Formats: sequence, structure tokens, C-alpha cells
Amino acid sequence: MKRILLISTLLIGWGIHVAYAQSAEQEIKQTIEDMIQAGLDKDVDKTLSYWDQSPSFTFIADGHQYDFMAFKDMYTDFLNKVESQEVTENKLTVKEIGKYKALCIWTGTEKVKMKEQEPFESKWISTLLMENKKGGWVILHGHTSHF
Repeated sequence: MKRILLISTLLIGWGIHVAYAQSAEQEIKQTIEDMIQAGLDKDVDKTLSYWDQSPSFTFIADGHQYDFMAFKDMYTDFLNKVESQEVTENKLTVKEIGKYKALCIWTGTEKVKMKEQEPFESKWISTLLMENKKGGWVILHGHTSHF
């Protein structure tokens, strides 16, 4: 009887864990979708709200490392120079790391037209470390390569 109770408890616990992981994955995917839309809308403040603004934040892209303020400046400059942008492919894989953190592998393709330049296609792969803070997911660290 004790063995059946133990197995039942473990199975229920596993079911709760799986349900939480699926819920977290859906929340993270929605967060990324919302962040993409804010960027397409050129809403700098909204876009940056999805990134952790603590002193430990770091972002690495194409050989450069940024703290939050440098990231904000770089991203603001980009949005001021972009004429049009369209995300044509977007894929996110989420790996749970504990209860409130996740590792995300994000790949995609976008068409970009900068002011006074020819349009181009950009592909990216990003590794994002995310944390659920105060009910919302934010990016603690990101590493992106464009190709």
C-alpha cells in the first residue's frame, strides 16, 4: 500500500511539473512574440521592458558585449535607423532550469530595410537566459549571432 501511495504521489508530482513546464514555455513564447511586436512597432521602452535592467545584465552580439545602458543605446540607435523590418521565420526552444528560470534557443530570419540602404535578409541564433520576475519573464543574458 505504501508503495502504491509513493508511486501515485510521484506520478502526480510529475504531472504538476509537466503542466508547469508547458505553462512556462507558453508564457515565454508569448513574451518573445510580444517583444518582437514592440520592436516592430518601434516602441523602445516596451521592448526594453522584456530585458533585465540590473547591473548583472549582459548581452553579447556579433563580437561585442553590452551592459544594459549600452544595449539600450545600441537598440535605440537601430530603431531610429530602420525603415522597415519583418520577421519571416521565428522558432523558440525552451529548456526549463529550475522553477523560475529557462534557457531559450531562439532562431529566426528577418527582412530589414535601413534608411538610405538596400534591403537585406538577416538570420540569427540567440541563446537567452530568462527568469520569471514579479510574474513576467525577462531576459537576464543574451548571446546573438547573425549570419
